[in-house]
Amino acid sequence: ALKYGDNSAYWNNKIKKMKKSIVTLLGLLCVMVADAQNEVGSWSVIPRVGVNLSNLSNDCYAIGSEETPGTQKSQYKAGMKAGVEVEYQATATTALSVGLFYSMQGSRFPDMLKSYKGMDANEPVTNYTAISDFTNDLQYLAVPIMLHRYIFKGFSVGVGVQLGYLLKAKTHLCSQQYVEYTDGAHKYEPINTYDNDVTSSTKRFDFSAPIIGISYEYENVILDARYALGLTNTSKIDVVNTKNRNFDVTIGYRFSL
Repeated sequence: ALKYGDNSAYWNNKIKKMKKSIVTLLGLLCVMVADAQNEVGSWSVIPRVGVNLSNLSNDCYAIGSEETPGTQKSQYKAGMKAGVEVEYQATATTALSVGLFYSMQGSRFPDMLKSYKGMDANEPVTNYTAISDFTNDLQYLAVPIMLHRYIFKGFSVGVGVQLGYLLKAKTHLCSQQYVEYTDGAHKYEPINTYDNDVTSSTKRFDFSAPIIGISYEYENVILDARYALGLTNTSKIDVVNTKNRNFDVTIGYRFSL
């Protein structure tokens, strides 16, 4: 059997080996991180293109019937995002970037059906209004300002804020009215399409904070994903309180200056 002194020496040796291993791993990690990034003090330009998934908080539309009224909440809609960022490598693990993007945002609604009871030639009928392809389309020039922290080779996380300037805002929908008679017969009206410019009733400036993102870079190709939380009410109408919610995925290429 080992004596106490022998056992103590054994564990001291184990601890020393573990410390050396930890120091070695930390050193390798630092080398990987430093090797993965551009030189400290360098600048680069990164064109990006991708897809937005955007929505507006508290965006809803009245649906249902006189007997069963209700509201339909908006859903995420897809749009394009394209632009360019300039990035400065401040330290071996930290970079700063400023971008300028064209960003298609807004929201959409699923198809809806509104109904109410009425009379047609003294006969009880049910009147329906079918609404489809209902979207709120907001087009922005977006300026994200980001701080990037490199975790390991090619991988970074980022946080920042975004300023937005509204270029155009519109609503689009298709509507059709029809009547259902008591015997089950239907009478349909033509389908109408509505495009309304609502730029004048939408605030020009938008502010989002925080922006949270992750990215992975390989051979100068960068895959990036970000989520931006809007803090500004997009509507000039006081009783309406809708704010941007935007998730985007882009692919870019780094050009060193």
